Amino acid sequence: MLNQKILFSVIIPLYNKASTIAQSIESIVNQTYQNFEIIIINDGSTDNSLEVVTNLQQRNTIIKSKVNSGVSETRNYGISLASGNYISFLDADDQWETNYLETIHELINTYPDCDLYATAYQTIDENGTIKQPLFHGINKAPWHGKLNQYFKIAAISDPPLWTSAITVTKKAINQIGGFPKGVTLGEDLLTWARIALNNKIAYNSKYCAFYNLRPEHAGNTLNAPDKNDYVGEKLLELIHNNRENKELASYTALWFRMRAVSFLELNMKNDAKNEIKKGLSISTFDKKLLLYATIAYAPFSLSRILLNTLSYIKNKRRKIKK
Repeated sequence: MLNQKILFSVIIPLYNKASTIAQSIESIVNQTYQNFEIIIINDGSTDNSLEVVTNLQQRNTIIKSKVNSGVSETRNYGISLASGNYISFLDADDQWETNYLETIHELINTYPDCDLYATAYQTIDENGTIKQPLFHGINKAPWHGKLNQYFKIAAISDPPLWTSAITVTKKAINQIGGFPKGVTLGEDLLTWARIALNNKIAYNSKYCAFYNLRPEHAGNTLNAPDKNDYVGEKLLELIHNNRENKELASYTALWFRMRAVSFLELNMKNDAKNEIKKGLSISTFDKKLLLYATIAYAPFSLSRILLNTLSYIKNKRRKIKK
């Protein structure tokens, strides 16, 4: 690969992941497609994450450290250092199958007019159980093609796009100004929406990545959503500026529904009701929002039973990999 131009720049934002980063890097190094560089941005870790990656340093690896500023600015810094025309993202506690980059490379060759390339992914919970998300409107493997109805699919499914299973052209991510600065939750959802509005998406339904559910995402630690909803505001702006895209409203309603569920889990019913009202204002007949509205106005004991029942049903529907 001497003198060969780097094709993929793999960006890893690193913050206090000393126990998992080695496994993430190993999953990159073991790729069947080898034309890549690794860019690790240490976002002010207070554990020994930096020591771990320094000791593991591989060929074509860039390691930089900076003052803690959050995942969006960290990824953006990595993008600014990238040599490749294609930017792949991997969180410091997620992993790839060995064929991830090869699969993306095949998508690029097959669909050169696209700017976002992705594969399906599996989740690993805190108990090590591997589950396959529910995707509606996407053919099961073996299948690849263009996601021409991304917003519609995303509104009725688990997220079809997960950051650690996504590669974008450097041109496309730079055109939208990268990830939104200062946003700690939902920054990826907004970023992919901005790209999907003006660019084509190629997808392979093979499971080529693993998303490790962190405790805060697995239900062990619940934090209230930020009352200053930057992501929601920007999604509403996208609707205003893209009125011809009717599916974008359903996608945005999903965001408000997610926030409503978080508030309901914390019994912050007034906040949940506000989120539900925002969602229904743009997607009046959203059945799930109407269901959560019922829960929001129910007595606490009943609302807790309903929430737990819905969570149980959803988890049972996900396919568990033995």
